[in-house]
Amino acid sequence: MPPALEKLAARGAAFDLILMDLHMPGMDGFQFKEALGKTGFNGSLIILSGQDAEVMKAATLIAKLRRFTLLGAVAKPVGQQALAALI
Repeated sequence: MPPALEKLAARGAAFDLILMDLHMPGMDGFQFKEALGKTGFNGSLIILSGQDAEVMKAATLIAKLRRFTLLGAVAKPVGQQALAALI
């Protein structure tokens, strides 16, 4: 289990916001969202990625279907203003 999921499982609702990439070692963002849903996380989510627009659209749709509070999806490289606008 990735360290982020271990911390979520241990602390539950202690996190208000997760910034997640779709490309991570050992687990992609789609798998992470599936596992995240099982932790009981009820905070907000921002997706960051260098993937193409279709992949970002699919990731956004899946986050909404899993009933995450999705603040948005931002293409990498992420600018400070784009991130601040979502937060």
